[in-house]
Amino acid sequence: MTENYDSDPTISYADLHIHSYFSDGFLSPTQIVEYAAKSGLRAISLTDHDTVEGLDEAMAAGGVFNVEVITGIELSATIDDRDIHILGYLFNHHDENFRKQVDLYKRERVNRAEKIVQKLNNFGVHVDMDQVMARAGKGAVGRPHIADAVVLAGFAKDTNSVFRDFLGYGGSAYEDKYKISPEVAIRLICDAGGVSFLAHPSFGMKQKYLQQLISSGVSGIECTHPKHTPEASLYFQNIVQRHHLLQSGGSDCHARDGNIFIGKFPVHYSMIEKMKLQAAYNSNA
Repeated sequence: MTENYDSDPTISYADLHIHSYFSDGFLSPTQIVEYAAKSGLRAISLTDHDTVEGLDEAMAAGGVFNVEVITGIELSATIDDRDIHILGYLFNHHDENFRKQVDLYKRERVNRAEKIVQKLNNFGVHVDMDQVMARAGKGAVGRPHIADAVVLAGFAKDTNSVFRDFLGYGGSAYEDKYKISPEVAIRLICDAGGVSFLAHPSFGMKQKYLQQLISSGVSGIECTHPKHTPEASLYFQNIVQRHHLLQSGGSDCHARDGNIFIGKFPVHYSMIEKMKLQAAYNSNA
Protein backbone atom coordinates (compact mmCIF):
# COMPACT_ATOMS: atom_id res chain seq x y z
CA MET A 1 0.00 0.00 0.00
CA THR A 2 1.60 3.23 -1.10
CA GLU A 3 -1.09 5.91 -1.00
CA ASN A 4 -0.62 9.02 1.10
CA TYR A 5 -2.22 8.29 4.48
CA ASP A 6 -2.59 12.03 5.12
CA SER A 7 -5.08 12.27 2.26
CA ASP A 8 -7.82 10.92 4.54
CA PRO A 9 -7.36 11.80 8.22
CA THR A 10 -10.20 9.46 9.23
CA ILE A 11 -8.16 6.42 8.15
CA SER A 12 -5.13 5.22 10.05
CA TYR A 13 -2.96 2.17 9.55
CA ALA A 14 -0.60 -0.12 11.42
CA ASP A 15 2.29 -2.41 10.53
CA LEU A 16 2.21 -5.31 12.98
CA HIS A 17 5.19 -7.38 11.84
CA ILE A 18 8.64 -5.74 11.93
CA HIS A 19 12.08 -7.02 12.99
CA SER A 20 14.92 -4.96 14.45
CA TYR A 21 18.59 -5.73 14.98
CA PHE A 22 17.59 -7.33 18.26
CA SER A 23 16.75 -10.39 16.14
CA ASP A 24 17.55 -10.70 12.43
CA GLY A 25 16.69 -7.20 11.21
CA PHE A 26 19.12 -4.41 10.33
CA LEU A 27 17.47 -1.33 11.86
CA SER A 28 17.37 -0.22 15.48
CA PRO A 29 13.98 0.05 17.19
CA THR A 30 14.30 3.85 17.10
CA GLN A 31 15.03 3.84 13.36
CA ILE A 32 12.00 1.63 12.78
CA VAL A 33 9.67 3.94 14.68
CA GLU A 34 11.07 7.01 12.93
CA TYR A 35 10.55 5.37 9.54
CA ALA A 36 7.01 4.39 10.54
CA ALA A 37 6.27 8.00 11.44
CA LYS A 38 7.59 9.21 8.08
CA SER A 39 5.41 6.60 6.38
CA GLY A 40 2.31 7.96 8.08
CA LEU A 41 1.61 4.94 10.26
CA ARG A 42 -0.40 5.39 13.42
CA ALA A 43 0.93 2.27 15.11
CA ILE A 44 3.45 -0.54 14.81
CA SER A 45 4.48 -3.67 16.66
CA LEU A 46 8.09 -4.76 16.98
CA THR A 47 7.97 -8.54 16.63
CA ASP A 48 11.52 -9.78 17.01
CA HIS A 49 12.22 -13.50 17.08
CA ASP A 50 12.20 -14.99 20.58
CA THR A 51 13.20 -11.72 22.27
CA VAL A 52 11.63 -8.57 23.68
CA GLU A 53 14.89 -6.67 24.24
CA GLY A 54 14.02 -3.92 21.75
CA LEU A 55 10.55 -3.09 23.05
CA ASP A 56 11.41 -0.50 25.68
CA GLU A 57 13.51 1.46 23.18
CA ALA A 58 10.75 1.24 20.56
CA MET A 59 8.12 2.47 23.03
CA ALA A 60 10.30 5.39 24.08
CA ALA A 61 10.79 6.30 20.43
CA GLY A 62 7.04 6.03 19.90
CA GLY A 63 6.55 8.85 22.38
CA VAL A 64 9.04 11.00 20.49
CA PHE A 65 7.65 10.34 16.99
CA ASN A 66 3.96 10.08 17.96
CA VAL A 67 3.63 6.44 16.87
CA GLU A 68 1.84 3.93 19.08
CA VAL A 69 4.04 0.91 19.74
CA ILE A 70 2.32 -2.22 21.00
CA THR A 71 4.30 -5.09 22.46
CA GLY A 72 5.11 -7.87 20.07
CA ILE A 73 7.16 -11.02 19.59
CA GLU A 74 7.46 -13.86 17.08
CA LEU A 75 7.87 -17.25 18.74
CA SER A 76 9.09 -20.33 16.88
CA ALA A 77 7.03 -23.47 17.42
CA THR A 78 6.75 -26.89 15.78
CA ILE A 79 4.00 -29.25 14.66
CA ASP A 80 5.13 -32.61 13.20
CA ASP A 81 8.60 -31.13 12.47
CA ARG A 82 6.96 -28.26 10.60
CA ASP A 83 7.88 -24.71 11.63
CA ILE A 84 4.93 -22.72 12.95
CA HIS A 85 5.49 -19.11 13.96
CA ILE A 86 3.24 -17.51 16.55
CA LEU A 87 2.98 -13.73 16.84
CA GLY A 88 2.14 -12.29 20.23
CA TYR A 89 0.74 -8.81 20.89
CA LEU A 90 -0.28 -6.63 23.84
CA PHE A 91 1.35 -8.85 26.47
CA ASN A 92 3.24 -7.58 29.52
CA HIS A 93 6.84 -7.91 28.34
CA HIS A 94 8.09 -7.48 31.90
CA ASP A 95 6.06 -10.44 33.18
CA GLU A 96 8.51 -12.59 35.17
CA ASN A 97 7.47 -15.97 33.77
CA PHE A 98 7.30 -14.60 30.23
CA ARG A 99 10.82 -13.17 30.45
CA LYS A 100 12.14 -16.39 31.98
CA GLN A 101 10.81 -18.48 29.10
CA VAL A 102 11.94 -16.08 26.39
CA ASP A 103 15.44 -15.96 27.92
CA LEU A 104 15.51 -19.76 27.71
CA TYR A 105 14.62 -19.64 24.00
CA LYS A 106 17.38 -17.08 23.42
CA ARG A 107 19.96 -19.32 25.14
CA GLU A 108 18.82 -22.28 23.07
CA ARG A 109 19.40 -20.20 19.93
CA VAL A 110 23.06 -19.84 20.98
CA ASN A 111 23.32 -23.60 21.61
CA ARG A 112 21.91 -24.28 18.15
CA ALA A 113 24.30 -21.82 16.51
CA GLU A 114 27.27 -23.48 18.22
CA LYS A 115 26.26 -26.88 16.83
CA ILE A 116 25.84 -25.47 13.32
CA VAL A 117 29.23 -23.75 13.46
CA GLN A 118 30.86 -27.01 14.54
CA LYS A 119 29.27 -28.81 11.57
CA LEU A 120 30.51 -26.11 9.20
CA ASN A 121 34.01 -26.40 10.58
CA ASN A 122 33.89 -30.16 10.04
CA PHE A 123 33.15 -29.46 6.36
CA GLY A 124 36.10 -27.09 6.10
CA VAL A 125 33.99 -23.93 6.31
CA HIS A 126 35.95 -22.19 9.03
CA VAL A 127 33.94 -19.64 11.00
CA ASP A 128 33.79 -19.33 14.75
CA MET A 129 31.18 -18.26 17.24
CA ASP A 130 32.86 -14.92 17.86
CA GLN A 131 32.32 -14.04 14.19
CA VAL A 132 28.71 -15.21 14.33
CA MET A 133 27.93 -13.35 17.55
CA ALA A 134 29.53 -10.22 16.10
CA ARG A 135 27.04 -10.43 13.23
CA ALA A 136 24.18 -10.95 15.70
CA GLY A 137 25.25 -7.91 17.74
CA LYS A 138 22.54 -7.23 20.31
CA GLY A 139 20.17 -9.65 18.65
CA ALA A 140 19.00 -13.20 19.24
CA VAL A 141 21.38 -15.23 17.07
CA GLY A 142 19.96 -17.14 14.12
CA ARG A 143 20.91 -18.81 10.86
CA PRO A 144 21.06 -15.49 8.92
CA HIS A 145 23.90 -14.35 11.19
CA ILE A 146 25.78 -17.59 10.56
CA ALA A 147 25.26 -17.17 6.82
CA ASP A 148 26.61 -13.62 7.01
CA ALA A 149 29.73 -14.88 8.80
CA VAL A 150 30.29 -17.56 6.16
CA VAL A 151 30.09 -14.98 3.37
CA LEU A 152 32.40 -12.56 5.16
CA ALA A 153 34.91 -15.38 5.68
CA GLY A 154 34.97 -15.91 1.92
CA PHE A 155 33.40 -19.36 1.80
CA ALA A 156 30.32 -18.32 -0.22
CA LYS A 157 29.32 -15.53 -2.59
CA ASP A 158 26.02 -14.73 -0.87
CA THR A 159 23.77 -15.85 1.96
CA ASN A 160 21.33 -17.57 -0.39
CA SER A 161 24.03 -20.02 -1.44
CA VAL A 162 24.91 -20.65 2.22
CA PHE A 163 21.31 -21.60 2.94
CA ARG A 164 21.13 -23.69 -0.21
CA ASP A 165 24.34 -25.62 0.47
CA PHE A 166 24.44 -25.79 4.26
CA LEU A 167 21.81 -24.11 6.44
CA GLY A 168 18.48 -24.80 4.75
CA TYR A 169 16.17 -27.57 5.89
CA GLY A 170 17.94 -30.82 5.13
CA GLY A 171 21.23 -29.00 4.52
CA SER A 172 24.48 -30.63 5.60
CA ALA A 173 24.97 -28.22 8.52
CA TYR A 174 21.31 -27.85 9.45
CA GLU A 175 20.48 -28.28 13.12
CA ASP A 176 16.98 -28.53 14.56
CA LYS A 177 15.90 -25.63 16.72
CA TYR A 178 14.71 -25.91 20.30
CA LYS A 179 11.17 -27.19 19.92
CA ILE A 180 8.05 -25.97 21.64
CA SER A 181 4.49 -26.64 20.63
CA PRO A 182 2.18 -23.88 19.40
CA GLU A 183 0.04 -24.58 22.46
CA VAL A 184 2.96 -23.62 24.73
CA ALA A 185 3.59 -20.42 22.76
CA ILE A 186 -0.09 -19.46 22.78
CA ARG A 187 -0.41 -20.10 26.51
CA LEU A 188 2.75 -18.14 27.29
CA ILE A 189 1.41 -15.09 25.45
CA CYS A 190 -2.07 -15.40 26.94
CA ASP A 191 -0.76 -15.81 30.50
CA ALA A 192 1.14 -12.53 30.06
CA GLY A 193 -2.08 -10.76 29.08
CA GLY A 194 -1.67 -10.85 25.30
CA VAL A 195 -3.25 -12.22 22.15
CA SER A 196 -1.68 -14.75 19.77
CA PHE A 197 -1.74 -15.00 15.98
CA LEU A 198 -0.59 -17.58 13.44
CA ALA A 199 2.13 -15.83 11.43
CA HIS A 200 2.29 -15.94 7.61
CA PRO A 201 0.64 -19.34 7.07
CA SER A 202 1.27 -20.92 3.70
CA PHE A 203 -1.63 -21.16 1.26
CA GLY A 204 -1.33 -24.96 1.30
CA MET A 205 -1.22 -25.32 5.08
CA LYS A 206 -2.95 -28.53 6.12
CA GLN A 207 -6.41 -28.09 7.55
CA LYS A 208 -5.55 -30.30 10.51
CA TYR A 209 -2.82 -27.86 11.54
CA LEU A 210 -5.14 -24.88 11.26
CA GLN A 211 -7.78 -26.70 13.26
CA GLN A 212 -5.23 -27.66 15.93
CA LEU A 213 -4.18 -24.02 16.31
CA ILE A 214 -7.77 -22.80 16.48
CA SER A 215 -8.61 -25.46 19.07
CA SER A 216 -5.54 -24.39 21.05
CA GLY A 217 -6.95 -20.90 21.45
CA VAL A 218 -5.05 -18.83 18.88
CA SER A 219 -6.68 -15.39 18.68
CA GLY A 220 -6.24 -14.83 14.97
CA ILE A 221 -4.33 -15.25 11.72
CA GLU A 222 -1.91 -12.96 9.91
CA CYS A 223 -3.87 -12.42 6.68
CA THR A 224 -1.79 -9.59 5.18
CA HIS A 225 1.83 -10.46 4.40
CA PRO A 226 4.27 -9.82 1.53
CA LYS A 227 4.31 -13.51 0.60
CA HIS A 228 0.52 -13.79 0.45
CA THR A 229 -1.15 -13.56 -2.93
CA PRO A 230 -4.54 -11.82 -3.01
CA GLU A 231 -6.10 -15.28 -3.22
CA ALA A 232 -4.22 -16.46 -0.13
CA SER A 233 -5.18 -13.36 1.85
CA LEU A 234 -8.85 -13.85 0.94
CA TYR A 235 -8.63 -17.54 1.85
CA PHE A 236 -7.35 -16.80 5.35
CA GLN A 237 -9.80 -13.92 5.80
CA ASN A 238 -12.61 -16.36 5.14
CA ILE A 239 -11.21 -18.75 7.75
CA VAL A 240 -10.99 -15.88 10.25
CA GLN A 241 -14.61 -14.95 9.63
CA ARG A 242 -15.82 -18.54 9.78
CA HIS A 243 -14.19 -19.18 13.16
CA HIS A 244 -14.78 -15.71 14.63
CA LEU A 245 -11.07 -14.97 14.89
CA LEU A 246 -9.10 -11.74 14.49
CA GLN A 247 -6.80 -10.83 11.63
CA SER A 248 -3.49 -9.04 11.61
CA GLY A 249 -0.86 -8.15 9.05
CA GLY A 250 2.37 -6.39 8.34
CA SER A 251 5.45 -6.07 6.22
CA ASP A 252 7.67 -8.62 8.02
CA CYS A 253 10.37 -6.04 7.36
CA HIS A 254 13.99 -6.96 8.11
CA ALA A 255 15.54 -4.13 6.06
CA ARG A 256 18.06 -6.50 4.51
CA ASP A 257 19.79 -5.24 1.36
CA GLY A 258 18.33 -1.80 2.01
CA ASN A 259 14.77 -2.96 1.33
CA ILE A 260 12.58 -1.20 3.87
CA PHE A 261 8.98 -2.33 3.50
CA ILE A 262 7.60 -0.73 6.66
CA GLY A 263 4.08 0.48 5.90
CA LYS A 264 3.83 -1.31 2.54
CA PHE A 265 1.50 -4.04 3.84
CA PRO A 266 -0.53 -2.34 6.56
CA VAL A 267 -3.78 -3.19 8.29
CA HIS A 268 -6.42 -0.77 9.49
CA TYR A 269 -5.95 0.47 13.05
CA SER A 270 -9.32 -1.02 13.94
CA MET A 271 -7.52 -4.39 14.02
CA ILE A 272 -5.56 -3.20 17.06
CA GLU A 273 -8.74 -1.98 18.73
CA LYS A 274 -10.22 -5.46 18.35
CA MET A 275 -7.04 -7.01 19.71
CA LYS A 276 -7.23 -4.80 22.79
CA LEU A 277 -10.80 -5.89 23.43
CA GLN A 278 -9.79 -9.56 23.08
CA ALA A 279 -6.79 -9.11 25.40
CA ALA A 280 -9.02 -7.49 28.02
CA TYR A 281 -11.55 -10.32 27.69
CA ASN A 282 -8.78 -12.94 28.05
CA SER A 283 -7.50 -11.22 31.19
CA ASN A 284 -10.96 -11.24 32.78
CA ALA A 285 -11.90 -14.76 31.71
